[in-house]
Amino acid sequence: MIVKNVETIEEIQAAINLDRNSFTDDEVGVLDTCINWLQACPDLYTAIFDENELIGYINFMPLKKEIFENYKNGNMIDNDLKKIDILPFHNGENYCLLTSIVIKESYRNTKAIKHLTQALFDKINNHNQNGRIIKEIIFDCVSDDGERYAESFFDAIFFKSSKIGKIYKVNGDKHFKLKKFK
Repeated sequence: MIVKNVETIEEIQAAINLDRNSFTDDEVGVLDTCINWLQACPDLYTAIFDENELIGYINFMPLKKEIFENYKNGNMIDNDLKKIDILPFHNGENYCLLTSIVIKESYRNTKAIKHLTQALFDKINNHNQNGRIIKEIIFDCVSDDGERYAESFFDAIFFKSSKIGKIYKVNGDKHFKLKKFK
């Protein structure tokens, strides 16, 4: 398995195909929207591949502060986000949304989630060490699995209900490290 950024339209489409097996129709990514997001922040999709097949991904993006606060207060869903709402990672404070974590069902009881999460932690830690401070992270959890992920891997805490799920939050300006699970 290898972990790398999503870079092509075909890889975005593969991620959307994974969405269809995990989310409701309203929660599945829209290709044009996802392409626009990737243009705004080329580092936003971290994906894991087995051979050449995309088997999972995380969508982690910095938002404009006012958009972040609006989202955090439960007034938006990810499909409301426009290209102009998303920033590239930049020096100073970054306010980030983790809006999707998907692993292909046949890989859910493997180490794929740990490899993918470690790659995201490495990105976050690298940003923090290089002056692109991840000030706060929010998660828009639409499933029990998403809630468990936010709590287990990030020690995120429930903040409030959103339009379609629950908002969890965590301070991002710390060193992230995978825990040992029993």
